[in-house]
Amino acid sequence: CNKSTKSVDKHEIEKGDSVYVFFFFLMIRRPPRSTLFPYTTLFRSAGLTNSKEKLYTKLLEREQMLTTAIGNGVAIPHPRNPSEDLFKKPGIIIGRSKKGVDFGSPDKKKIHLFVMPCASDVILHLKLLSKIANIFKANNIYNTFMNAKTKDEVIQILLGVEKIQINNG
Repeated sequence: CNKSTKSVDKHEIEKGDSVYVFFFFLMIRRPPRSTLFPYTTLFRSAGLTNSKEKLYTKLLEREQMLTTAIGNGVAIPHPRNPSEDLFKKPGIIIGRSKKGVDFGSPDKKKIHLFVMPCASDVILHLKLLSKIANIFKANNIYNTFMNAKTKDEVIQILLGVEKIQINNG
């Protein structure tokens, strides 16, 4: 895994819920299951998890139940049951693969964009999953993410989508 960009910024995803947004580029040439390992390594190095091995195991368990690929080049890998021993603080990691990864997507397309939520409790976990799913309802958002060149652009995309969704009620 080559990370050409790794940045941390604190932003509000919902009033009172601070999350950290991590953005990095992935150069993946591995099978789908090992694709998850760069996330767990990054979470550990960023201080978001105590055990990258335990997180990796939980991600694999979830992926074996049903793929977290949602189609159109996007996957939302996440553990089924978040807990305090998995995550120290809330966050979202956004990873991109230019070549794409066969991740068992329902539309059979390769995955180029990975968005991984982390939360230590179920309520925040569900809020993050909901926010992420809603982001990809926006027109042309996939291309916007794929064309972003910096973490600031990614954060502006997230904030822009959030603002539109709030204004549209």
